[in-house]
Amino acid sequence: MRALPALLLLSSLFALDPGKSPNFRFAVAGDSRGNDEGINRAVLEDLRDGLLTDQVSLVLFPGDLVTGPKDHETMVRYFKAWNQTFAAPLRKAGIPVYPCRGNHDLVKVEAGADALAAWKEVILAENPVPANGPATELGFTYAVAAGENLFLSLDVYGSNRMRTDTRWLGSLLATNKLPHIFAFSHVPLYNLAGKAAHPDGYGWTSQGSNKFQSREERDGLVGLLTKAGADAYFCGHDHWLDVAAVPQNTGRLFWQFLSGGAGAPIRTWSQGGYRDPQVSNVGHADQFGYMVAEVGREATVVTVRERVGEHSFTNWAPIRVPHSKAAQRLR
Repeated sequence: MRALPALLLLSSLFALDPGKSPNFRFAVAGDSRGNDEGINRAVLEDLRDGLLTDQVSLVLFPGDLVTGPKDHETMVRYFKAWNQTFAAPLRKAGIPVYPCRGNHDLVKVEAGADALAAWKEVILAENPVPANGPATELGFTYAVAAGENLFLSLDVYGSNRMRTDTRWLGSLLATNKLPHIFAFSHVPLYNLAGKAAHPDGYGWTSQGSNKFQSREERDGLVGLLTKAGADAYFCGHDHWLDVAAVPQNTGRLFWQFLSGGAGAPIRTWSQGGYRDPQVSNVGHADQFGYMVAEVGREATVVTVRERVGEHSFTNWAPIRVPHSKAAQRLR
């Protein structure tokens, strides 16, 4: 495990304070694929049980629910295992789960077959999401309003270019009246450096041997989000827990919370730093776990819950993300 900065010394707590809070609380967990019907059942069950005690209002799941791509029948079976193990118990407790696709949630299909059928048949049928995204991305890209918060699922697997529909997003944000905006997608905006980290982040283009990340597209998305008042982005793809802070031209920080510890094989980040030198690491652990965010009047406070053993978690010191002036004006 990479040593954490002194700011994030760990505290030995199994659960967050279960006392009722006037603030809105949500959680983020991603990358649960494994070898037991496509999932890591033991870790996923631990995370589910932890979430049931955390009194969250909803859960965001940024992709790689299962180990694919496989054929349609196998993916249906895998998605059912994920739903029965994780989402269904949470939903029964009144906690909806909002997923977006990862690269391992895609389906191998024969020519002319519906590559989206397995996701629609199981994931969307059991975990309804608003049908308010772009016409070609319904059920994948969407917006959820909950309390004073707007959650944005940004699918990036509609083409060979890992990007979302920014025209739809810009139109949505232009009319938004909710003060707090949180975007989530499978891939990072700011990729970590080193062999263990995935090179493909937002704006990645793969056309034969031509593979690169369009930082212009990435920066355009971040610009849309920050102008609207968003200061945090949640993702997975890499199998660990990581928090990064990125300075913006406005003088504010944009935060990337990478929550990829729901069961996929943990990788070891052997090389510090990010592919963009302006990005600063705030905390990192090569461990399973998830994140809980509490939205208050002046800031969102994120607690990383690192799994240290069966049925056992340790909390990082809370990370405070102050709300922007744009968000404060909408309150």
